[in-house]
Amino acid sequence: NDELFQKFAKPLDTMSLFASIIVWIVVINAVVIISLVTALTMKTREHEIGILLSMGVSKFKVVSQLFTELAIVAVIGFSLAVLSGSMMAKGIGQAVLDYQLANTETDDDGYYYYDDTYFTEITQEDMMSEYEVSVNPVIIGEIYLMGMGVVLVSILIPSYMIMRFNPKKILTNTY
Repeated sequence: NDELFQKFAKPLDTMSLFASIIVWIVVINAVVIISLVTALTMKTREHEIGILLSMGVSKFKVVSQLFTELAIVAVIGFSLAVLSGSMMAKGIGQAVLDYQLANTETDDDGYYYYDDTYFTEITQEDMMSEYEVSVNPVIIGEIYLMGMGVVLVSILIPSYMIMRFNPKKILTNTY
C-alpha cells in the first residue's frame, strides 16, 4: 500500500524540506546575531574582564563563564521553543492533512483498490484513524544539541577578543 502512503506523504515531505531550509537559515542567523551581541557585551564588560584577568583568573575561565551565561539563556529559550512547537505541531499537521484530503481523488464509493496480497482495500477513514502527529524525543534532543553547538560556535569570536585582552592596558584606559 505504498502508493497511497506516498500520495499522502508528499505534502509532508515538501513541508519537511522547507522546514529544513528554514532551520539552517535560523542557525546561521543565530550564530551571527549571538556573536555580534556577545561581542558588544564584551565591550561593555571590558573593565570587569580586566579586573578578573589582573586578579589571576585564567582567560579560559572567563570564556567558560561567558559560555555558561549564554548556555543558561539558550536552554530556557529552547525549552520555550519545544513547548510551543509541540503544541503547534498537531494543529499544523492536521491542517496539512485536511488540505491533502480535500485535494484527493477517490473512487465513487470512497475505496482504494489494490491487487496486493496483504491489503485488498483501504478507506481514507481507516488511514486517517491511524494518522498522528507527534514530536519525537530524539528530535528534541537534537534541538538542544544543535542549540548548544550554535552557542559554542557563536562564542568563538568574543573569546578571541578576550584572548587578546591585556589587563594592564584595560585598567589604565580612562573612559
